[in-house]
Amino acid sequence: PVLLQPCLADQQTWCEPIFAVTKDLSDDGVAVIASQSLDQSTVICVIWADGPIFLSGEIRQCPHLGGGFWKIGMELSEIVSSMDFPLLRSLSERLSPEVEWV
Repeated sequence: PVLLQPCLADQQTWCEPIFAVTKDLSDDGVAVIASQSLDQSTVICVIWADGPIFLSGEIRQCPHLGGGFWKIGMELSEIVSSMDFPLLRSLSERLSPEVEWV
């Protein structure tokens, strides 16, 4: 799983974060399956790898897959500080394989 927080076009207003499931992962991008469309271009993506890693990126595509799901393709550009995203930081612990979802 990953955690996404999109930003509105004004580059200052952050939307509510959502959880998604990783579909493809490459050196400079990721595709995820989410239960909602993301029309915003800028996004923070949190991936778990022995701890949360916060990455900034741009949404490149968001086609509807049907059944209430979208494939969101993102180009990731840099690692960012978790200190700049307190809500994501608190939610990121849910990505750990050690956490049980009830």
